[in-house]
Amino acid sequence: AAPYPLPSERIRVMMATPISAEIEARLRSEILQVCAFVSDLVLEEQHIRFVQMVLEEESPQEESSNAGGRSHAGEVQVVVVGFNHGYQAEQRIDENALSEICQPESVAWS
Repeated sequence: AAPYPLPSERIRVMMATPISAEIEARLRSEILQVCAFVSDLVLEEQHIRFVQMVLEEESPQEESSNAGGRSHAGEVQVVVVGFNHGYQAEQRIDENALSEICQPESVAWS
């Protein structure tokens, strides 16, 4: 994944597991709807980019000590990042929209 956002990228969704194009399209649609509803933010499909998160391998010793913070079966590890590039006509992505995107009641992550 590129460390810097593409000029058209407004929201980056990093997921620990790969997803199908069909699921990506559904998630993208749900994210667009949430942004429009919560913040009157008009985004287009190309503004949302999905990338796979690279997770570092843990040694067995670390795994046992971090058991409380690990995902359980059925949970999805997702990081959502918003980019405000500062262009003159750009609508800002606010905290409300980002936090609502992360709610499982708003976007069906699993």
